[in-house]
Amino acid sequence: MEQMKVAPGDCPVCAGTIDERRRVVCPRCDTPHHLDCYSYNQGCAIFGCDPGRPATPLPKKGRPLAPMADFRLPAVSATTRIVLFGAVVLMSSLTILLLHSREPVRHAAAPRLQGQKARDFTLKDLDGRMRSLSSFTGQGVTVLTFWLARCPDCSTSFPKGVTLSKAFEPDEVRFVDVAYMGQFEQTAQWVKETGIKNPVLLDSKGEVVSAYGVGTYTCFVLDREGTIRYRGPVEGARAAIESLLVEKAG
Repeated sequence: MEQMKVAPGDCPVCAGTIDERRRVVCPRCDTPHHLDCYSYNQGCAIFGCDPGRPATPLPKKGRPLAPMADFRLPAVSATTRIVLFGAVVLMSSLTILLLHSREPVRHAAAPRLQGQKARDFTLKDLDGRMRSLSSFTGQGVTVLTFWLARCPDCSTSFPKGVTLSKAFEPDEVRFVDVAYMGQFEQTAQWVKETGIKNPVLLDSKGEVVSAYGVGTYTCFVLDREGTIRYRGPVEGARAAIESLLVEKAG
């Protein structure tokens, strides 16, 4: 194998001139090296800088860059510095202008459904039957509740909803739930775990929940004509129900 040709005093690993400030002598061959070359390549034990044996070609990954002490920044004139500084200021100004000129992101607002007639829909219940919202309205107060099985943000709402459904007689208030974006088995198991007794319809595609503009546990209280008289969390539904029952009695 061809011997590595290194000038006297140069590093036998990279063949570069050795800066005295970054110089180390290999204890095996007593030859000066760049400190970087010797440390990075584990000395001559791997790369054969021992003059008594053939040199081993260096792989690309084993050949470091020039030692740090050899790097020098090119000289920059005062004019160039001013130009570079101006370019940085200009780019910063343009970035700020672009950020301020952008229109704010507008999220889709929930439709204002209160006071409007509830949109009818037809979905499958947990028994596989097709049920329409209109089949639950028209005889009294109807409470329509949307929820997502195992929703971490509404875990406290489920027991409150179960308590609410037990507080009224079935001939006065009818409850119907819509579970959205869930599979049949998951929803059925959740209904069993939480003790929900209301009819539960499956909105697996999320089309109905999108039309009603909800994204968490939400109650809608409908009057006898199917008009939405309350929309909000379960905590406020009871007062709305009782108000409608008073109206009906009057």
